[in-house]
Amino acid sequence: MNGLSESQIQSMISLKPQILFSSVDKTLKPKIEYLQLLGFQGYGRWIISNQQRVFNNAAFLKSCGIVGSQLSFLLTHNASLFVIRESQLRSYVSWAVNLGFSINSGMLVHGLRTTTSMSIGKFENKLEVIQSCGFSKDETMQMFRRSPGLLSRSEERLKFKIQVCLVKIMLPKSLLVNSPVILMLSMEKRVIPRWRVRKLLVSKNLLNENPSSLQVLLLQEKKFLKKYISKFRDNEEALLEAYKGPPFGRCFYIIVIIKSSTISVS
Repeated sequence: MNGLSESQIQSMISLKPQILFSSVDKTLKPKIEYLQLLGFQGYGRWIISNQQRVFNNAAFLKSCGIVGSQLSFLLTHNASLFVIRESQLRSYVSWAVNLGFSINSGMLVHGLRTTTSMSIGKFENKLEVIQSCGFSKDETMQMFRRSPGLLSRSEERLKFKIQVCLVKIMLPKSLLVNSPVILMLSMEKRVIPRWRVRKLLVSKNLLNENPSSLQVLLLQEKKFLKKYISKFRDNEEALLEAYKGPPFGRCFYIIVIIKSSTISVS
């Protein structure tokens, strides 16, 4: 039946035996095709038991500009939004809009995904964590609107990442406000290793130009290795050692959590 597996069809029939009396061409086929166009493949059992709400909520989300792959993204990360009351879904969207995400903007789906994945209290606590690191309320909201997924991190991990950037690497606050995507990167596997390499290159006066921290951190892995390590053959071994060196350890993480307001790191 239009791409559904045998087990999915069996699940649909067991949940809704009356489906056997529905018109294949007039009822079943159009609905299944519509759901597959939205990216709902593989959700036969779940959809058939909530099909009317799924249709209504999907239609409402489409009217807000959340279509195609964005609908699939939302289904994958927060499927419950498709079966809650439409009035509740509208409230969630209104909340996201009030936080600064515009209808028909590409960021609405990400704002909605983040805000509906936690309680209001948890959401506010995470905003307070960012502010406790020295950011104003306005700066904090700018960071959230630019990278909503930032708040999907735990409060401890969020504080840790911010303090690594501000204290260990000494990035300016303004850079994190304008490019909070940095805080979405792995500190241990990306940020600290690349910082070490950049620091070594600068200390040896090997760079004709001083690349920005943002350029260094966001560069694709292969391009980074080629541009900042393999290019300098006489110093390649030292650069690789800096890049693959031991992590700065959990001691810094523990200090951040226990004494986040008075950190001293060499």
